Amino acid sequence: MLRFSPLPLLLSGLLLSSLFLSGLLLTAALATATAHAQPTPLGDPQAAAPERTVTPAQLGEDLALLQEAMEALHPGLTLHNTDADLAAIVDRLTRDARDLAVTYGDAIPVSAVYLPLVRAVAAIRDGHTQVSLYNQTAYTETLLYERADRVPFTFRLIPEGTTARMLVTGDATPDQVLPVGTEVLALDGRPVSEVIAVLMPYTSADGSNDAKRIGLLQVGDLVAPAERFDVVYSQHFAPEGDLALSVRTPDGAEQALSVPRMTADARRDTLWARDPDLPRSRDDLLHYDVLDDGTAYLRIGSFATFSMDLDYAAWLTGAFQTFRERGAERLVVDLRGNGGGMNDAAVLLYTHLIAEPLEVTLWGSMTAYQSIPDPLRPHLRSWADDFYDLGDQVTPQGDGTFAFAPPQPIPVAPAPDAFDGRTAVLLDVGPSSATFLLADAIQRTGIAPLVGQTTGGNLKGINGGQIVFLELPHTGLVVDIPLIGSRPLTPGPDRGVVPDVLVEPDVAALVAGRDPELEAALAFLTRAPEPMPAPETAPAPASGDADAALPFEALAGDWTGTLTYTDYGDDTSRATLTIAASGRTLRRGGVRLALRYVEPDGSSGGMGTRTLRERDGAVEYDGETWTELDRAVHPDGFRLVL
Repeated sequence: MLRFSPLPLLLSGLLLSSLFLSGLLLTAALATATAHAQPTPLGDPQAAAPERTVTPAQLGEDLALLQEAMEALHPGLTLHNTDADLAAIVDRLTRDARDLAVTYGDAIPVSAVYLPLVRAVAAIRDGHTQVSLYNQTAYTETLLYERADRVPFTFRLIPEGTTARMLVTGDATPDQVLPVGTEVLALDGRPVSEVIAVLMPYTSADGSNDAKRIGLLQVGDLVAPAERFDVVYSQHFAPEGDLALSVRTPDGAEQALSVPRMTADARRDTLWARDPDLPRSRDDLLHYDVLDDGTAYLRIGSFATFSMDLDYAAWLTGAFQTFRERGAERLVVDLRGNGGGMNDAAVLLYTHLIAEPLEVTLWGSMTAYQSIPDPLRPHLRSWADDFYDLGDQVTPQGDGTFAFAPPQPIPVAPAPDAFDGRTAVLLDVGPSSATFLLADAIQRTGIAPLVGQTTGGNLKGINGGQIVFLELPHTGLVVDIPLIGSRPLTPGPDRGVVPDVLVEPDVAALVAGRDPELEAALAFLTRAPEPMPAPETAPAPASGDADAALPFEALAGDWTGTLTYTDYGDDTSRATLTIAASGRTLRRGGVRLALRYVEPDGSSGGMGTRTLRERDGAVEYDGETWTELDRAVHPDGFRLVL
């Protein structure tokens, strides 16, 4: 059973009942009443709305409701956490609630609740479980988003070890003293590394994907309700007056500056006035062109088509028709910064990248519930209401979870105007959710090399699909809770998708205005492909002759064989399945095997795919790097030991 903590611990820790008010908390609060008689809410001098307060009992009720909802609805509390981890989250939130009551007595400001709540929710280590910036009430947005204490610039964070370097991407200062490429070394006297370390626990990312957490702290120029960095920095450090900066300008000179802070709206409006090419809406995140050398370039910065005015499908079709009309032989697909959106938008792109029909096996799906408990229903909302009762869509698994129908291979046909030249796909930490799953599918099916940095998301599994917004009745704060867990058939490592061509961010290149990822993709596409021997003319080495072992491309064609493995039922006996495999060579080398399994009793054992490539003296097996121990042709077939 997925649980935050035993309920008695919550009752004694958050002190939900009347005993809470009359016992430990009240004693502690009275003991410090003199020192904290009239507390000042965090950041109150710059607040744009009168501060709402809650009593300790009301806060306890909100947090109890949060726990109840998490336990009942969240499909992956233990995906990246042990029971002890979850208990520690509750313990810390318990202490935070007690401290707030000690500090503020019976009038705890909502703004003071915000940070402990955000940190507790982020500690679940799930990218879709968050105190979202998008789904708050109008009051919360006014209270937290409209402060005039934001940094007057946008920036990119370049991971370096366990921290990051901060590079200015847009200057909104009145005197334009921060040219693009300026590195910010310190803010308000605090080194950037210290600031990032303080703020990272307030970002929600999957598992151990800290690079994604760093990426979520960047401040960009797209229209959004708020930026995580702005809100958390404001709440944590309560800045006042001008912003003190220590910077290194692109020419290498270091200097101290003092610049006025501003609202996020003023920063955005200033940047838009200075640069008409900045995106004004999600529509502006879509772009295509054909470069001077004939390489097609396709930028898709979001799959959130529900927030777009244009017809995404028509736009994408028009892009590929243009590429064909102009005779493009190479294509760069830029998915950097694409946090996800609609699955069908990602699938439509996929169909434009494949050259022949494929069978794609999706991840399995599960939930923690079959029907939403009645006490929770008044506090939940979402974009649709078909999540309340799943009925016979799911089946109990005997462990408190429920599974949707097992995934079956899905035949995917190329779009009529699919690109048939060489393709490379650009990635960074941005891709999560639908974009992460797309990157995984592209890599597993070998249709194009991935270039850039490891993505967001997590190969152990992610949670998302349908998301509900839980509004806590007293504080009014809203928590996003995913309802559907997506799990690979074989659990992967605790990380995102690692690109085939890894490009470490280069600060010097970025300061100089270069694009190292695009450069690497163009270099790959313009490099002459290595010739691959045809299967029918491949040499037939003697048995055990590893030096003359066949390349993987020689496995193209139809094969039959068996798979023998340790039986899952008893972990000692062996089970043997009959296998039929169809192999095809991939445009960037290697082979993809489509497999069909037959159980000993003749029933279907399912289907799957495996991809094999040679890279840097090792073997890439389904995107993982393995050490090759033996490869040889034997009288009865091909042998590969990893």
